[in-house]
Amino acid sequence: MSRSNMFRGLVSAAIAATMSLSGVAVTQQESRFTVNHVIHFTVPSDEQRAALSTRALLSASPPLASIIAEPFFIALEDLNDDGSEEIIVAAASSLNCGSGGCVVVVLEHRAGRTVALLDQNLYTPLAVTNEKIDGYRALASVDGAGAIAVSGKPGTPTSGLQLVYPMSLSRPQRTTQPAQAPVPPAVPRPAPRFAPGGPPVCGVQPFCTENLSFAATVTDFQAILQNTPMKTVTVRLAIRNKQDRPLILGYVNSSGVTTDDRGNRYVISGDQGVQGIGQIRGNQADEKFRLQPGETSDARFEFVWAGQNIFGVTFQVDMAIREIEVLPGNQIRLGREHALHFSGLADKMRSAPATTAPPSSPLPVGTAPPTASDTKDCGQNALCRTAGPFVAQVVGLTRSQLPTSAAQVVQVRVRFSNPAAAPIMLGYVRDTAVATDNFGRRYAVHFGTDGAKGMGIVDRSAADTQFVLPAGGWGEAAFAVSVVGNQRDLVGDTFNFDVTVAQLESLPGGQNRTVREYSLGFSGVSVVAIDSSTAAACTGKPRCYGEGPFVAEITGITRSVEGQRTPIDVRVQVRNVTSQPLILGYLADSVVIVDNYGQRYAVRQFGDGVRGIGEVDLNHADPQFVLKPGGSGNVTFVVSIVTSPSAPVGTSFTFEAIVAHLEILPSRQVRTIREYALYVPNLTAAGPGLLNQLLQGIQKRKGA
Repeated sequence: MSRSNMFRGLVSAAIAATMSLSGVAVTQQESRFTVNHVIHFTVPSDEQRAALSTRALLSASPPLASIIAEPFFIALEDLNDDGSEEIIVAAASSLNCGSGGCVVVVLEHRAGRTVALLDQNLYTPLAVTNEKIDGYRALASVDGAGAIAVSGKPGTPTSGLQLVYPMSLSRPQRTTQPAQAPVPPAVPRPAPRFAPGGPPVCGVQPFCTENLSFAATVTDFQAILQNTPMKTVTVRLAIRNKQDRPLILGYVNSSGVTTDDRGNRYVISGDQGVQGIGQIRGNQADEKFRLQPGETSDARFEFVWAGQNIFGVTFQVDMAIREIEVLPGNQIRLGREHALHFSGLADKMRSAPATTAPPSSPLPVGTAPPTASDTKDCGQNALCRTAGPFVAQVVGLTRSQLPTSAAQVVQVRVRFSNPAAAPIMLGYVRDTAVATDNFGRRYAVHFGTDGAKGMGIVDRSAADTQFVLPAGGWGEAAFAVSVVGNQRDLVGDTFNFDVTVAQLESLPGGQNRTVREYSLGFSGVSVVAIDSSTAAACTGKPRCYGEGPFVAEITGITRSVEGQRTPIDVRVQVRNVTSQPLILGYLADSVVIVDNYGQRYAVRQFGDGVRGIGEVDLNHADPQFVLKPGGSGNVTFVVSIVTSPSAPVGTSFTFEAIVAHLEILPSRQVRTIREYALYVPNLTAAGPGLLNQLLQGIQKRKGA
């Protein structure tokens, strides 16, 4: 009988007649039981859920209603060799699992009726035995190696006996004792397969705390306290799921507090103070922080204190993390709340995240596939992070100063790779980029030029889904942050950089939703360009950038002088590398050049701007720059800076600009498909013809 036919017969029989047999036989067997095979549980289909939800079927087993109202697993096994499969339903929620195992129900369609053969708390994983009792194969709890487990409680009637469970055919009396067979001395009982309480992971690891469901480790702690009116403390937690089932967690709003050794109290300020994990407010919960069995992911918390008292140097951190359960109909129920406490923390103190080997037994079908952290290892690269379905690596950092103020700007470039077999869609969570230099100065989003470039923005009201990575593909985005001080402030040489990136999903009707947010943290990022490698089309061309449908090569740079104004002309050849016509546009005022002294050249005066390509802004897009397949076109960017005569003259440059891939819609409207952040570092006088161009430009202006 096929599975679908079996379920149809099951439902029709249940409607015709009901019968509830909740007894479980207790039989002492003199022979030892052996394993036939381990049961392979799966996530139930919608048809199976509907079949199990009928009133007649629920009356066959009273616990069934509670099981299927929560997450559960299902398996089909022919236990009596009659050619028809029995249904095994195993609970997978904390409400139906505990120290005594998880509730398991076995149902059979027999003579036009539905009966319950078994209804009991069992330790999982489970296997089908070779031995039969009253014509049915018994079930047995097994360990990670697939061997039948034994009871390890000394002084009990079941001590040292196999954990074997026969079917109950007609006994009305229910008991909680399984059938047993004498065995050699007892061995420790394995942890339940679906129940909370995996093996310990913290061990002697510092700044690590754990409970039955998860472990949390402080992997980075920073205290920005000196020379600033607003004292800031940041905590990054690596949270690992200890369970053998998916786990959803949320931060309990307003529960976080940090206290220093002077008694000063630091609190989380605003929504941006919590990154990477959803928040729980009353009965409302954001369930985006989902961990698969054995998965570890980061959450970042930022605490502030505006007091003027003497500040401390060691800290303790307290917060509450609560479990979330998703019910049918996308309803949410809040589970157990866990209080986390860390003490003895100090600035720049960190610990490696607690880890354990992944579960030895296979996960049930329907569990999410391995994440990028399981499929691609960053190795010893400290500037690389794996997060869910993607890998992020810092490939460059530039530092500059806004000429009209004492604001220092840091721009960090990140390459995102997709190692999976399906496309992924990412977005930058607005205003989450922040950096700290080695002098403790904090850089954040302050000006209109700050934020993400080359990646769409996600906030509460909208999500820009332009940043799509194909299977095996990559893309780059730049994140700019700034700090306002005075001209005498020291500027750091290395930086810690944090940013939150959302994984997005497109829904019917043109709607978008955030699947998950990932908090990324990088330490010790240098101001030099770390990796300028680009697409294969740029091989052998050091002044080239290639990503997506085009390649941009810098063909010339001319630096000149006009009084205190110093313009730079950059000539770029853009080539279409696709087999389709290509429309490109320049994002208005996005071009920036930074020299080796940190001087920032930008569009600021009459005569600056772009020639040869249409501009794109919030209200308009000029689609004039069209390239045929394999065709190319030339674009000139003009930027400038106003400096004093004593200012140093840069000899090497980093070029940055945003180019948009455009599409003309049937309505003649123009939309942006994707923005690309062009980036070419290390443009020095060693380039072909560049030194002569620089010298000629300076001499001509001086002699004019």
